[in-house]
Amino acid sequence: MTMEQGIQRLQELARTMREQRDNGLAPSHPKPTVREFISWFGYSRRGLWFVEKVREELETRGLHTDPDFQHAYIDSEIALLDSSVSTPPPDNALRIDILPAAHNRPLSVNPNDALRTAITHMMANDFSQVPVMVGPRDVKGMITWESIGAKNAMGQPGHEARHYMEAAEVIEGQRSLFEAVGIVARTGYVLVKGPENTITGIVTSSDLSSLFLQLAEPFLLVGEVESHVRRIIHGRFTGEELVGTTESSRDRTIDHIANLTLGDYCHLLEDVARWERLDIALDRSVVMKQLDAVREIRNNVMHFNPEGLDPEDVPRLRNASRFFQLLAHMCVRQDGTTNSRADAPASLSNKDARRVNE
Repeated sequence: MTMEQGIQRLQELARTMREQRDNGLAPSHPKPTVREFISWFGYSRRGLWFVEKVREELETRGLHTDPDFQHAYIDSEIALLDSSVSTPPPDNALRIDILPAAHNRPLSVNPNDALRTAITHMMANDFSQVPVMVGPRDVKGMITWESIGAKNAMGQPGHEARHYMEAAEVIEGQRSLFEAVGIVARTGYVLVKGPENTITGIVTSSDLSSLFLQLAEPFLLVGEVESHVRRIIHGRFTGEELVGTTESSRDRTIDHIANLTLGDYCHLLEDVARWERLDIALDRSVVMKQLDAVREIRNNVMHFNPEGLDPEDVPRLRNASRFFQLLAHMCVRQDGTTNSRADAPASLSNKDARRVNE
C-alpha cells in the first residue's frame, strides 16, 4: 500500500457513508486497529509527517477516528466516523495504555497457591513482583521480594501467597502516563485496568527504563550532531549572515550560533559560496544530504512516539554523529581555532542582535 492508495480508500469510505446516509441508512463505520489503519498508507509507524498528513486528509473528507489514531495503542481498534457523528477534539495527553506493556496480561498466582509457587515464577521469569488474582478482574494484592522479606522478618505465619501479599497499585489505562511514572518510581510497577475492568497489563520500572533508553539515544545523538555542526561553522560567518539565513520564526532572538536550529544550519550552508568558506574538501551535496536527514529524524525524535523511530534511523544517527565529528576535527586546529579564512565572530554584537522577522 502507498499513501495515495490510503487516501483513495478514505475517499471511498467517505463516499459510501454519504450514500448510506442519503438513503436513510445508518453509515457503516469500519473499525480497523491502528496498525491496520496506518498500513493503508504504506506505513508502520506514526511519525510526525505521517500524522499531520493523514489528519489533514481525514479532515478534508469530513472523517475522524475515535479514539484519535495518533494516541491510541497501536493494536487497539479505532472507528472511522463521518461528520454525522460528533467527537470531542483530539486529546493530546499521553496515556499509560499507549505502552505495549500495558497490553501484556501479567502472569498471576491464586491467593491459595503456595508461596513457593510465586517465588518460583518470580525467579524463573526474573520478575520483581507477581500479582495475586482471582480471575482477570479481581486483584487481591501483589507479592514482591520486599513484601516477602518484610513478612519473614516479622515472623509471618502461613505458607500461602495470601499471607505474603501487599496492597496492589492498579490504575485505569486512560490515566496520565506521567502520573503512572510517578507511581512506578515509588512502587516499581503499576497494574493497568482496561475499559471492561480487566487487568490488561503491568508496567514496571524495567519497562520504563527500556523506553527511556529507546527515546534517549536518538535525542542524545541529535544533540551530538548539532554540537559538531556548531564547531564547524564557529567563526565562519558574521552576525548579519547568521540572522539573515535563519528560517522564518517569530519571537526568536539570534545572538549566538547556539540559537540556530538544524533547519537553520541547512539553510545557512545550502549556498555554495558560504559552503566554500568552510574549507572542507568534501562533496557539499553529500554532506548536506546527511545533515538534512538528521533534521528530518530530529523532528520525529522531538515528538513522543511509543513505536520508536524507523529501524534504520538510529544507525543513521550514529553514523552521522561520527561523520560530523570527523568534519569538526578537520575544521578545528589543535589550538582550538578554526581553519578558516574568515575572522568573523561566532556570536552577534548587541548592535547586530535583533529578532527574526522584525
